[in-house]
Amino acid sequence: MTENMIKALESKGFHRWTKGDYDRLYANAEDFGLYTESYNSGNVRYAELNGVKISNAAAGRILAAKIYIDVKTGELVVSRATGDADDIVEAVKTAIEDAKAETEAEKAEGAEKTSAPHLSEDAVREALINYQSAEFEETGVDYYLHITADGEIVPNMYKADETFISSAHPTAYGYTLEQWQSGEVSSEDIYDHEVAGDPVFDEIVRELTDQANAWLAKEAD
Repeated sequence: MTENMIKALESKGFHRWTKGDYDRLYANAEDFGLYTESYNSGNVRYAELNGVKISNAAAGRILAAKIYIDVKTGELVVSRATGDADDIVEAVKTAIEDAKAETEAEKAEGAEKTSAPHLSEDAVREALINYQSAEFEETGVDYYLHITADGEIVPNMYKADETFISSAHPTAYGYTLEQWQSGEVSSEDIYDHEVAGDPVFDEIVRELTDQANAWLAKEAD
């Protein structure tokens, strides 16, 4: 049993008791629906179960029941319990299930918080289009993607924690290197390719997305 589960059970009314090799979480009936008033002698003089009056004798039998969870095995142990304690036992079982559910939810939430940010291709494509991402070089086009460690895409390297580059050769656009270097190709010709479904631009988007997500995953480790 994990410490988180133990804490969750304690918040539900269980009380931890340890001695020697024993480690138990006891469920006292008074924490699970039983209300009693006693004489100075300790004998019950008035009792209610879930707000309904019951006999003193029934309350005594409920109090005599021993209900606990063995922390080492996670087993619920119920001994010396008569039918009078059925409602208490059911309340205990419900509390255990609730504690399990809360622990699992916390575990899932914690995993979500610690998981690496993840960029989608759509987000990268939109950023490349909206930001000034392309730089025209002698041998082709370089596209730059700037991101922060929490997975935010930013417009320039000064706001980024890391920058990624993907290059496209003029031949990918159907031009020779000579045509490219002679100035025959305008920037507008390249920008016309910046749409979903264009094979050259899609490959750039895919490569930059993969680079960024690999880095984000490594940063999260």
